[in-house]
Amino acid sequence: MTVATLTPKDMAKKAFAAMSMLSAPPAECMRAVTLGDSSKFEAAAGFPAKIVTGKDGEAFCKKRNPKNPPNACYDWSTKKLYVRFDPAKMDGGGAATFVHELIHACEQHSNSYPTPIIDAITALLPNNTPERAMLERNATYFDRALNQLKALPAYEKPLPAGADIFDTTRRILDIIAAFQAYDLAEQGFLIDKAPPYPPNHKDLKDFLGIDIAFERVLQHYATGAAGERLAILAGHWKEIAPIAPALEGLYEKTERAYMKTVDAWLAAQGPGLSAAEKKEHRNAKEEEAILAAAAQVAEYLEMVIGPEAAKLYPGGQLPRKPGF
Repeated sequence: MTVATLTPKDMAKKAFAAMSMLSAPPAECMRAVTLGDSSKFEAAAGFPAKIVTGKDGEAFCKKRNPKNPPNACYDWSTKKLYVRFDPAKMDGGGAATFVHELIHACEQHSNSYPTPIIDAITALLPNNTPERAMLERNATYFDRALNQLKALPAYEKPLPAGADIFDTTRRILDIIAAFQAYDLAEQGFLIDKAPPYPPNHKDLKDFLGIDIAFERVLQHYATGAAGERLAILAGHWKEIAPIAPALEGLYEKTERAYMKTVDAWLAAQGPGLSAAEKKEHRNAKEEEAILAAAAQVAEYLEMVIGPEAAKLYPGGQLPRKPGF
C-alpha cells in the first residue's frame, strides 16, 4: 500500500478539516457544539512517540484485531499511533477514528490515568474490565456522541408534504431514540461487570477543543432553532427520558395486539365472509392498527409532558384510537 508521507502536524490539519466538513452546511445541532480546535489538534499530534502509517500501520492494526482491524489504534506501551488508511485521503470516518486514538495519546501525555491502569491496558486485558471501561470513557464517548450528531440533522428537516400520522410518529420515535442514545453516552461507557465511567468533558475540551455535551444540543434545540417538534422534545427530555426505552416497543406491541383482535374477529365470521373479503377487510384494518399504535404513543407522551404533546402532531391534534 502506497501512502503519502505527511508530518503529524499535517495529519492533524487534515483531521481537523475533515471534522469541520461534518458541520458544513451547518446543521442546528452542530451549531450547538464544537468539534475541535485546529491549534490543539496540531499540538496533540506531537504527543504520540510516532505516527505509523503505510504497511507497518496496517500490519499493527490487523494484529490488534485480525477479524475486524480498526482504521487506527494507539499502543500505550510504545506511545505509537498506528493508522491503516492513507492520511492524505482522510475523510470524516478516518478523521473520527484518528481523533479517537489521539484522545488516548492526550490522556497518556497528561497522565490522566494512574500507572496501574496503564499497566493493565498495555497487558491488553479483556474488554469487560473496569480498566477498559475507564480507558474508553472519553474516546468511545466521542464516537457515540458524534454518531448522534451526524444522525440528528435529518430530523431537523420538515416532514415532506402529505406526511401522515405514521410518518409523524416515526419521526417522533426516531428523535427520541437519537436523544436516548446521546443521553446514554453521557451516562458513561457501559460494559459487563464494570461500573460506568462518564466522559470528562473538561479533558476533551482541554485536549482538543472538543465540546459536544448533549446538554448543549438540548438547550439549543429548546430555543426553537430547529423547529417546534425538536424544541418540545428537547425541552421536555427529562420527563420523556424515563419512558423512552419503552416507546418503540409500545408502538410495535400495540400494532400487533390490534391486528390479533382483527384476526380473531375475522376467524369468528366463519363462511360468512369469502377469503377475498377477509383479505380486503384485514388490509383496511392495518391502517387502523397503525393509528392505534400512534395513539398509544401519543397517550404516553401526553401523560408525561401534558398539552404540548398535541403540538408534535399535524394540526396540533393528538391521534386517537379508532373504534373497532
